[in-house]
Amino acid sequence: MPESNIVLKHIEIAKKIYQYILDNKILKGDKLPGGRTFAVQYNVSKNTVYEALELLQADGYVIIKKDSGTFVTDKIWNTALSGAPNWDAYINNSWSHNRNEILDNVFCDESRIEDDVIYLSQDCLASKFNASAYINKALEIIPYIIQKNKLFTQYIFQGDPLYRKTIAEYLNKRWNTDIVQKENMILTPGMPNSIDSLIRGIISRHDIIYTESPTFFHAVPLILSLGQQVSAIECDEEGICIDKLYKNLKRNGRHIICVTPTCRYPNGKTMSPKRRLELLDFSYENKIPLIEFDNMFDMENILPPLYVLDKHNMVIHAGSIAYPYAFGLGIGWILAPEYLLTRLAVVSMETNHYPAQLNHLITSVMLSENVNGGGLYNQFVDQFVPLRNHHLEECEKLFKKHLSNIASWNTYNERGLYYIKMDNDISVKKMMNYNSMVRFASGSIFSSNDSQYILINGLSLSLKKLNQGLEILKSIALKSNK
Repeated sequence: MPESNIVLKHIEIAKKIYQYILDNKILKGDKLPGGRTFAVQYNVSKNTVYEALELLQADGYVIIKKDSGTFVTDKIWNTALSGAPNWDAYINNSWSHNRNEILDNVFCDESRIEDDVIYLSQDCLASKFNASAYINKALEIIPYIIQKNKLFTQYIFQGDPLYRKTIAEYLNKRWNTDIVQKENMILTPGMPNSIDSLIRGIISRHDIIYTESPTFFHAVPLILSLGQQVSAIECDEEGICIDKLYKNLKRNGRHIICVTPTCRYPNGKTMSPKRRLELLDFSYENKIPLIEFDNMFDMENILPPLYVLDKHNMVIHAGSIAYPYAFGLGIGWILAPEYLLTRLAVVSMETNHYPAQLNHLITSVMLSENVNGGGLYNQFVDQFVPLRNHHLEECEKLFKKHLSNIASWNTYNERGLYYIKMDNDISVKKMMNYNSMVRFASGSIFSSNDSQYILINGLSLSLKKLNQGLEILKSIALKSNK
């Protein structure tokens, strides 16, 4: 074989080993398989493999230790994580691809908010539900905690143990279990960072992500820009349809399931206890990992999350209490099997070098049972739930008053979302074109098939504003007959 071919061959194998490290999420300090393993895997000689490893060592990606093996350095992950994404794909698949100015209400874009316009789909809460009074009480004792524990003096990958311990205790009490341990938890600045860390740390390019339909995943540009495929699976009243999952497994590639079992966004439905168990059985049976997202909307009828029900370490849990407690205080966590924690913690650190420790501390104080004789967060929830329920009962009356002859919807859910199906003779697209005084989100941002749906958040407005907005919405709908 000519020398040039040998050179080309070992460069080719070096590239394959590099990709092997990325695909298998092998971290700094981890040992690679032996040369014989790679030689068999790539059908080449051991000498070619050794030349490839030496090339990777020369580039700083691995270290070859005599009599010990080959170990990964941090350079390979720094390079992979800091590499530019496919910006064209990012832009073409981002929110802007499915929105126009009329959808800016979803993002609370301060530069575009107009005083005389009613924003029906804002993802925030009316001022009457604000948790500020309870947060102020927490802030009173935080200086003492910071001084006593000498906080903010070091960086801990998974987040401060004090905060993790408090959140673990709260979750165990809430879920009536003892399986949540601070050692199995990573703190994040909120759900968006959790999603980002999970996608970068667990999901590889061209993986197939199965999720419910409709789903917010269709509007997560990071997934689409990194090359993953989102396969939205049909749901029934109990949740994602298991038989549809079986049919989709015929497709080639690695699979992963991402679901929101409680108060699914945008339609607010909750997966039944029976379906949760069926989904876990499916996941274990087919060896498909499962990620669940839970923003803790279930403040009355608490169902055990998939993480608690899981007996086979198949589930990663991403949680948050940003809603309804405080949108401005990003707080989230990831619960995962031990063998994944280091990997996810490193990726989370790469994407967010310094976690929101002050926010985590405030939330830790809010959740603690030792503050104000029962926990400030529990006090807030006790105040919030009756207010929310009364408000949404009144919202329901307004929906019936204005929309009963032109639309259908499910009874309100704990997040206050109404996923409204307009009658077939009404064009949502035309409604958006005719509209000037109200802003609302089209269902098309959650599913390309949802051309007849709109989303309204009943908790983002006062009843007076909602009444005005629905009145305008009705008049626009009647003008937009196809």
